[in-house]
Amino acid sequence: SLGVDVFRGEATFLSPNEIAIGEQRLRARNFVIATGSRAAIPEKVGASQVSYYTNETIFDELKVKPESLLILGGGPIGCELGQMFHRLGVKVTILQRGKRLLDKEDPSVSEFVQSALEAEGIRVLTGAEIEEVQATGAGVTVRSGGYKISAAALLVAAGRQPNVENLNLQKANVAFTKKGITVDQRLETTQPGIYALGDVVGQLQFTHVADYHARIVIRNTLMPFSFLRQKVDYSVVPWCTYLDPEVATVGLTERSAKKKGVAYDLNEQEMKTVDRAVLERAETGFARVLVKEGTDEVLGATIVGEHAGELIQEFVLAMKHGIGLQQIASTIYGYPTFTSLILKSAEKLNKKRLTPRALKITGWLYRRQRS
Repeated sequence: SLGVDVFRGEATFLSPNEIAIGEQRLRARNFVIATGSRAAIPEKVGASQVSYYTNETIFDELKVKPESLLILGGGPIGCELGQMFHRLGVKVTILQRGKRLLDKEDPSVSEFVQSALEAEGIRVLTGAEIEEVQATGAGVTVRSGGYKISAAALLVAAGRQPNVENLNLQKANVAFTKKGITVDQRLETTQPGIYALGDVVGQLQFTHVADYHARIVIRNTLMPFSFLRQKVDYSVVPWCTYLDPEVATVGLTERSAKKKGVAYDLNEQEMKTVDRAVLERAETGFARVLVKEGTDEVLGATIVGEHAGELIQEFVLAMKHGIGLQQIASTIYGYPTFTSLILKSAEKLNKKRLTPRALKITGWLYRRQRS
């Protein structure tokens, strides 16, 4: 209905200007590669010939609720599906190769999430390197360190890998690595006129980033003048892990700020101080806001709690458009709403700035006015 010609089949490059789809040949001035990614399968799992699921197959192929589920990977997908299946009555074990769950988050956030999952009854094993995977009559058994974990079903959630096989990218002079296709800031590959976007680029693998890429590529392929073409800007990109409670982050975390040598002040606000959260019995969680040292400029924020994915957007807007916490603190918010968490976080900065010297000056001004 939009006037787009759709060709179904597997495309391969014949040259930088031509692709083949079966017996058909298509030539174009520009090509866009948006083939996405798929679950990365650990070598020992792939070589074992055991049956396993991924986030892409489990909802179609799993016909009966398993008694137990072993999940390889403690990232967002592993944690989200682990909690979901546990709440459906499945005994869940999460095996994480790294030292902690959700390793993009600050350690304290990871610990909070792990404690929450374990409190529900989910077994979490970190620092667990897979040594052996075996199919059994009852399902699968995995050996790791001193552990021998058996389960009725196996879910692999150990990262992503780009879909670049069979594209014949060498014929198109398009460079790529095991992480994804190489692109510049305008999302153009090493071959002028060929662009790549989304997960296949291997950078920030989020649906909202793929949407952002698509808008940039549309503009850049249609723009005749290179100086008017848009560049990607990843300085303000939020992400959310849809657990209960949700975990949402944008910008710098404490760990990344320290790693980059950025001086900062930290504001923390508990969700239990928000009246709407108390009313809805959703007091679990907090907001952590990093500001540039001595200023109210927002460098990053993490929110854990109900509606964190929505609440983080206010900090996204603040960072993108240079809105400081003092401006947020001077804004009237509806009551009672969860957004009071944002307001209280901003107000806390103002209270911190009431140093003894500032209080002394304020007191002097007040007495002078009264006299």
